[in-house]
Amino acid sequence: MTKASTPSQPNAQQHIRASSLATYVLALTLCGVVSGGVGAFMILFLRACVWVFFGTWNESFMVALQGANPTRRIFAVIIGAACASAVWAWLRRTESVLSVAGLLKVTQQTGVRLAPRRLLAMIGCALVQVMAVGAGNSFGRENAPRQMAAAISYVITTRLRINAQLARYAIAASAGAALAAVYNTPIAAIAFTAGVILRQYSWKICTSAAYVSAIATPIAWIVNHGAPSTPLRFPSAGQMLQRLEQISTLEGIVLAVIFVLVIVCSAVVGTIMRQLCTGATRYAQRHYAVVSTRQQRALMMVTMLSAGTLTGCVAVIIPQLLGNGKNTLDILYGNATPIVAISLAVACGVLVLKPLLTAYSLRAGMIGGLLMPSVSVGASLGCALCIAAQWFVPGFTLPIAPLIAAMALIGAACVLAVTQRSGIFATVFLIELAHVNMWMWLLVGIGVACAVLFNRYIEQWLERQQPEPNPTK
Repeated sequence: MTKASTPSQPNAQQHIRASSLATYVLALTLCGVVSGGVGAFMILFLRACVWVFFGTWNESFMVALQGANPTRRIFAVIIGAACASAVWAWLRRTESVLSVAGLLKVTQQTGVRLAPRRLLAMIGCALVQVMAVGAGNSFGRENAPRQMAAAISYVITTRLRINAQLARYAIAASAGAALAAVYNTPIAAIAFTAGVILRQYSWKICTSAAYVSAIATPIAWIVNHGAPSTPLRFPSAGQMLQRLEQISTLEGIVLAVIFVLVIVCSAVVGTIMRQLCTGATRYAQRHYAVVSTRQQRALMMVTMLSAGTLTGCVAVIIPQLLGNGKNTLDILYGNATPIVAISLAVACGVLVLKPLLTAYSLRAGMIGGLLMPSVSVGASLGCALCIAAQWFVPGFTLPIAPLIAAMALIGAACVLAVTQRSGIFATVFLIELAHVNMWMWLLVGIGVACAVLFNRYIEQWLERQQPEPNPTK
C-alpha cells in the first residue's frame, strides 16, 4: 500500500500548485477589473465634485477655476473642508481609518479578518478625499483610488482563500493599478507597486503588477480615452540637434547651470517637503486617528476648516495652489491658460506655499498623498529657475516656453523621486504622464539619479547633525 501511494504524492502536489496558481490568476484578474472600474469611477466622481463646487464639467481643473469668481473659489474650499471634516469625524469616532499600508499589515496576520465596517470606512474615506480635492483643498488624491481598490481586493483575496503573501501582492498590485488607471500610466504601476508600496522588487511582484495594470488601464480608457494626463510635446531629436547647433556658448553654459541647479535644488526642496509632510502626518496620527470625544471631533473639524480657509484665501492671489497640483503642470506645459500670468513671483509662491499648505492640511487630519503636490512643487522650481535666467543673465535669448516645460518636467521628476523614495517610479511616471519624446528620457533619468544620490548625502549629513544619545541617562 505504501509503495503504491508513493508515486501519487508528486502528482497531488503538482495538482495543488496548479490549483493555487489558477486561483491566484483569477484573483489578479478580478483585481484588475476592480482597479480599472475604481479608476474610471474616481475620474467621473472628481469631475462631478468640480461641477458641484465650481459649476463646470471639464477635464482641466484650471478651466473650471477660470469660470468661477474669487469669492466662489474661496467658499468652495471652505465648504469642501467643512463637509470633509464632518465625514472624517464620523468615520473616526470609534476607530482609525486603515491605509493601504495598514491593510497590508493586517493581511500578513494569519487568521485575522477585517470587519466589513473597516473596509467601508476605507471606501468612504477615499470618496471624501476626492471631494475635498475637487473643492480645491491642497493635498494629493492618489490615496483615494488606492484605498478603494485595495479594500475591494481584500474581499476578493479573502473569499478566494489565497495565502497571505500572495494576497499582499494582489492587493498592492490592485492599488498601484488603480493609480495607473486614473493617470493613464500603466508601466509606472509596476514601479509604484514594487518600489513605493511593497519596497521590494521581485519577479512575482512585478509580473503581478504588470498583469493587473494591463487589465485596469484599458478599462479606464472608457472615461479618459487613453489620452495622457498632462501631454507635453517637444520637438523631435533631429529638430533639437539643429537648435542646439545654433545656440551660443553663453546659452549652452546657462542651460547646463540651470540643469544642475534644478537637480540640486530639487533634492533640497524634496527633502524639506518630505520632512514637513511626514511630521504633519505623524502629528495627525497621534491626535486625530481616533476622535472619540466631542472635544476631539470639534478640534479636528475646526482645524480642518482653518486649513481650507487659509488655502482659499491664499489662492485668491495664486489660484495655482488650489487642488492637488496637476493644474500647475497643465499651465506650464501650455495645456491651460493661467488665471494669473506665470511670473517669477507666482512660481516662487507655489514653490514655497504648496508644501506648507499641504503639510498644514495633513496636520489638520486630512488624509491625502504627496504625489501631485510634489510634482507641482518640482515643476514650479524648474519654471522659477528658467525665468530667473531670462531676467538676470544678459544675452540669454532662448525661447522660454519650451525651456520652462523641459525644466518643469525634470524638476517634477526629481522632487517626486525624493518624496516618494523611488527614482524608478518617478522617472517612469513623469515620462508616461507627459508622453515626451525619447530624447527627454535620458535627461529625466540622469536628473532623477543625481537628485536621489544628492538626497542620500543630505540625509546622511542630517543624521550626523543629530545629537548622540547620552549613555548616562
